[in-house]
Amino acid sequence: MKPLLTLCVLLSATAPCLADCYDNAITQTELNRCACSQADDAQQQLHQVLASLHRLYADDEAFLQALTQAQSQWAASLEADLALKYPLAEKQAVYGSAYPLCLNSYRTELINARIAFLQQWLEGVEEGDVCSGSLMPAPAD
Repeated sequence: MKPLLTLCVLLSATAPCLADCYDNAITQTELNRCACSQADDAQQQLHQVLASLHRLYADDEAFLQALTQAQSQWAASLEADLALKYPLAEKQAVYGSAYPLCLNSYRTELINARIAFLQQWLEGVEEGDVCSGSLMPAPAD
């Protein structure tokens, strides 16, 4: 397990996830803990979207293979983007005590962008959209 992920798991395990976490946080450690929880929540939401896609497109093997490949490549891109933003080896020493907060806030931002991107396959498109590709038509109201 990666050191920062281990840190997030440990920090998340020691404090309950509160909706108003940032409002109650006073110390840097508490802010870091909030950011870890926020990133964990975003990751859970991403897993829920992926599970919904697998259910909705269960009969479309080509789509599911493409989704699996795209998600794998996106996960690698996520890690590369995080390394690009914080490239130096001694991260805590160089970026300071706010590094876990900053890293996990950025991670959350990238995960939320991925969720928004994948959401279009759950929402569908208007019937007759000739460029819809694998997107299903939106449900009729």
